Amino acid sequence: MSKTLEQFEQYLDKMKKYEHINTLLYWDMRTCAPKLGQAGHIDALTYFSTESFAMSTSDELYGMLETLKTPEEFAQLSDTMKFIVTRMQRDMEKDRRIPKDRYEVMVREQAESGNAWEEAKNASSGPGMRSLLAARTISLSKFFVTAWPHPDRDQVRESSIRQRKPNITFFTNNQILFCNNRSKL
Repeated sequence: MSKTLEQFEQYLDKMKKYEHINTLLYWDMRTCAPKLGQAGHIDALTYFSTESFAMSTSDELYGMLETLKTPEEFAQLSDTMKFIVTRMQRDMEKDRRIPKDRYEVMVREQAESGNAWEEAKNASSGPGMRSLLAARTISLSKFFVTAWPHPDRDQVRESSIRQRKPNITFFTNNQILFCNNRSKL
């Protein structure tokens, strides 16, 4: 086993631990954390998610992936590890387009809107609050969809939408679907 592969496996193990922490925080926040403890959970979830994202887009990981993709190193990898290296490199190219601070805002907004959504649902505060939360979430989602362009996917999606409804874009179509189903929320 090469030294780079050993470092890579240790790095993956550390990333897996961060993801495990994120999963536990999210689960605890949704199931049994007291209302006054939500802010602390959101802060912790934001911190660990952002750190996990930073690790998955770091120059250190990029260097290891580049080294492991060289023909002599890649030939020595197991089929599973070849798949992991190839997939991580593809995902990294996509994720590096997103600024870390923007990712942090998205994680915090998702956690806060999830809590607010639960409160609104339990308090029956009406569609106004839920529409506001949905608009914030859709706005953030738009940014991430456009940050991850994929020419083939975009062409297929846009052409299928035009076939159903001419002159309507993907985002306009989603807004129409949301407005039509708003009463069910």
